Amino acid sequence: MTDASSGADSGRQDDHVFDFGIAGYRPHWLQGRDAVVAQHGQRLDQLAGRTLRHVWLAWDPDGDRWVPDWPVLLDFGPEQVEINHYKTDDVSITFNSIDPGRPISSDFGFAWRPDALPELQTLTRQQLRHARVLEPVTTGFGDQPVALAFTFDAGYLAVYNHRDDNGLLFEPADQEWRER
Repeated sequence: MTDASSGADSGRQDDHVFDFGIAGYRPHWLQGRDAVVAQHGQRLDQLAGRTLRHVWLAWDPDGDRWVPDWPVLLDFGPEQVEINHYKTDDVSITFNSIDPGRPISSDFGFAWRPDALPELQTLTRQQLRHARVLEPVTTGFGDQPVALAFTFDAGYLAVYNHRDDNGLLFEPADQEWRER
């Protein structure tokens, strides 16, 4: 968004609060399945057949835990998908903008950690069959959350909106999410 009075860019895409201080990361917030499919559907479809190298999570070494409000990075070699959920229905999907080899801003003390959860370790080195954009069967008034679901030869991962953070599912939740 442009600030009409100054001509300066003042949209939340460029707000430091939303980029977490991650070098090169500029989230682009979308709402609803239709918007996500229009913006990223073709590129997500093109991931089919690629091998998942790593799933990178921001990790808090002091608490020895995943930080779910930071982007989830799916590394498919030359393509990296960066997913982040915010509020009840905002999602940002970016590609190849975060280098997990670079330290995260020292303000937080977090570090990128590959395949930090046992369920993620079972997915690495598997070929992606398809990526899908899902929507919940029921939503709150006006909410339009989405989930990005990745089906592998022998596994499944969905990154979904879990109350203002990222949530991870390792089995299809057919009763909760659907592809329209």
